Formats: sequence, structure tokens, C-alpha cells
Amino acid sequence: MKKYTFLNQYPGSLAPHGISHSLTDPSEVSRAATEFGHSVSGEAIMREQPYHGLSLFGLYGNRKYLNAAERHRFIEAAKRARPKVRQFCLTLGHSGGRISEVLALTPASIDIENGAVSIQTLKRRKRGIIRQVPLPPDLLDELEGLFKLREAQRNPERANERIWRFSRTTAWRYVKQVMAAAQITGMAPIAQGEQ
Repeated sequence: MKKYTFLNQYPGSLAPHGISHSLTDPSEVSRAATEFGHSVSGEAIMREQPYHGLSLFGLYGNRKYLNAAERHRFIEAAKRARPKVRQFCLTLGHSGGRISEVLALTPASIDIENGAVSIQTLKRRKRGIIRQVPLPPDLLDELEGLFKLREAQRNPERANERIWRFSRTTAWRYVKQVMAAAQITGMAPIAQGEQ
């Protein structure tokens, strides 16, 4: 039986506190998201497991992640990008996901009715760690409009195909372009907000 570990943070907090919940039934993930919260935080994981190679800083003391002001500028700059880049970068910025995690999203991972996306954590070695994160309604509407998510969700072949089909290298190039437009310099992070 597959075991899912659900981690959350308190919304709006700049100093999130993580709580772990283990689930064995995938249908319970959505219920747990509603009951316990919605997102995972690198800081929360580090509090829970003090050191497993996780750090908010690189080897030379440089930050790996955007702060709140940079995240806001990233999201504003992303709104001016062309549609597929805009939606990818906005999903990245609002979800706090890693580039590879957002690239792995499929129509089946987006719950339009509840306004959330289910992201499988790829950084940790353990598979099956899912976090459900709310997305703004206008972003969900744009994603539906461009990718026809509801139609894709009804089609068993398309439901599990990646939404964005570009490579990680191309995605990183798009993120760097948006970061440059947002005047975010001197960093080499992925746009993960306050994680």
C-alpha cells in the first residue's frame, strides 16, 4: 500500500511551522489538505528533521530562495510574459514548487473545483509525498483556458500527460528571464517564495 506524507504550513506566515500527516489512501489527501493546511515549507521540514542535507542557504552563504518582496516582483513580472511562460511562472511562484515539480504537473493534479494543485515532492528520496496548494482563481481560469484541463481530465490518455512540455533547461531559462524582468539579481534560486 502506498503511503503519502502530507506536510503543511500556516498560510500567510513568513515563519511557517510544519506538521506531518501520513496517509495511506490517496483519496484522503484532498480531505487532509482541507483539514490540516496546504503547503510544505523547507524551513518546516528542517525543523522536523534538523539535518538531512536541507538548507535555506548555499555553500557560500547565498540564499537559495526568494524572499517575500522578490516573490511579489517575480509574480508581477510573470504576469507580463507570454501565456505559457506566464502560467508556468505564476504556478511556480504561487505554489512554491520546484521547477521539476511544476513541470511534472498534469491535468489530473489540478483540482479546479477546490482551487488547488497537488504537487508530488521530488527533492526528497521518498516517493508519494504530496502537498496540495491553493492557486488563485484567475490563474486556474487561465490554466483551464489555455490547456482545457477539464476536458483533459475526462480523457484517460491526456489526464496524466504533462501540462508544460518544455525541458527543465528551457523552464529555467524562462524563470531567469522573468527574474531579470523583476530585477532579481545575485541569486541562483528557483522561484519558491518563502520556502
